[in-house]
Amino acid sequence: MKSRTWKAALGLVGACAAVFAGAVAPAAPAQAADTIDPNAAVTLNIYKYVGDPVSPQPAPGTAPTGLDPLPGVTFEVKRLTNVDLTTSAGWATLSSVTAAQLSDGDTANDGGVTLGGPVTKVTDAQGLASFTNPDIKVGAYLVTEKQLGNYTVAAPFIVTLPHEGANGAWDYTQNVYPKNQKIQPTKAVNDDKATLGQNIDYTVNLPVPAGDLTAFGMEDQLVADLTLVASPVTVKASNTKVTLDPATDYTIDTANNNLTVTFTEAGRKKLQEQRVSDPALAVSVGFSATVKSIPTSGVITNTATLIGPNGMRITTDVDANGDGKPDPASTTFANLVVTKTGPAGTDNAALNGAVFELYRCTETAPGSGKYALSGNALTMSTDAQGKKGTTITTAKGVTGGAASTAQAFAVPVSSTNTDATGTISETYCVLETDAPAGFVRNPEPILVTYTPGEGGNAGTLTASVMNQKNTILGNLPATGAWGVGLILLLGLVLVIRGIVTSRRDREDQPTVA
Repeated sequence: MKSRTWKAALGLVGACAAVFAGAVAPAAPAQAADTIDPNAAVTLNIYKYVGDPVSPQPAPGTAPTGLDPLPGVTFEVKRLTNVDLTTSAGWATLSSVTAAQLSDGDTANDGGVTLGGPVTKVTDAQGLASFTNPDIKVGAYLVTEKQLGNYTVAAPFIVTLPHEGANGAWDYTQNVYPKNQKIQPTKAVNDDKATLGQNIDYTVNLPVPAGDLTAFGMEDQLVADLTLVASPVTVKASNTKVTLDPATDYTIDTANNNLTVTFTEAGRKKLQEQRVSDPALAVSVGFSATVKSIPTSGVITNTATLIGPNGMRITTDVDANGDGKPDPASTTFANLVVTKTGPAGTDNAALNGAVFELYRCTETAPGSGKYALSGNALTMSTDAQGKKGTTITTAKGVTGGAASTAQAFAVPVSSTNTDATGTISETYCVLETDAPAGFVRNPEPILVTYTPGEGGNAGTLTASVMNQKNTILGNLPATGAWGVGLILLLGLVLVIRGIVTSRRDREDQPTVA
């Protein structure tokens, strides 16, 4: 009994001691207040991917899937130097300005915000550009992407370090995942009728980028060898659902030999809305330019530039040869020289007066060496000043030598398009329409051969046409000059006799009363 009472007493004492200890023991330390530490280390990770910027976005802080990283993109950050994120006033200043205002070059609308010096990073093989201390520190930053090749440019944006994380606490690491589209405008060339004083026709194809189309259009500053034809200039959308009105949707400027097409807000809205459901949407611009002169190289180039959002500028030049050097659309010209020859012993310098036409032609069968003419005779420049004609005539020393030759100028040899068409080379034949005196006209189309130039000089088009002597006409049977005269006289006598006989027959008829 005593034992049980003692044990109960001890238990009570222990319980009281425990309660007392709990009452006097120091409390567990409270969690530190979540305030911004201006000296904390910060990290800004920019992950660059190739993709449509309006495609589904990943959850915050997670990388998109199924997209390829894009290395080599340069990002520039500038600190908003008078924005203090540790104060409410700093956040108020930040909310009064946008990235677009800070990046437009006009400080008047920057709300008093000032920018520090630039810090740049380039994305690595994984598409990552990482900014850390000491290059950056706690604060707000304007992030600007620089153009890389023919990729679109992300709009400038502002990040804060730290930012409010998923759990509501300040997070000193910021991960962003801007995406780029690959955009390639192209140019097609039609120089079928081109020569000095004639036109080359161009068509520029402009893919429409996805997203906010804050700017769209093109410009084409023509080289000095071309003169822009101011009208007509055609502007069409690839999708017939989009009807572009020249009065409201775009403007055209042709000053200073420079074609500029600029879409208005109304035109951009049409394109932007259609682009959501039409990834292949593009705008084509067609125009002509007159060949004013031919450069020493014989090659006239032309480059147009697509103008897009966020300062994007992408040319129509493409690396068609795989040498890492983009090439422009172009037309290659050469002069044509046709040389007359005759059989052994012929004085080739005396084969003047042969007349030739120029045609496009095709080989009748592979390796046959026989050619069929296509279409009509081509118009040529028959002198260096651009005089037009469909024939050229041989004369001694035309090209500076002793041979009898005919020459045409500025004949288009090939055209290079920057679209899938690539380079198109012409095949020409000459056809003799009149032979020199005493020779038979060559009846065959003769292939014209192109020899590329060297050392930056134009190439040449040449053809050598053989004539056989006319030995047939001199061997035909003939009566001689007197014989021909007698035949003519006899014919005249027979005609007169017929007339007289007919009259007598009428007079001998009896008269009917």
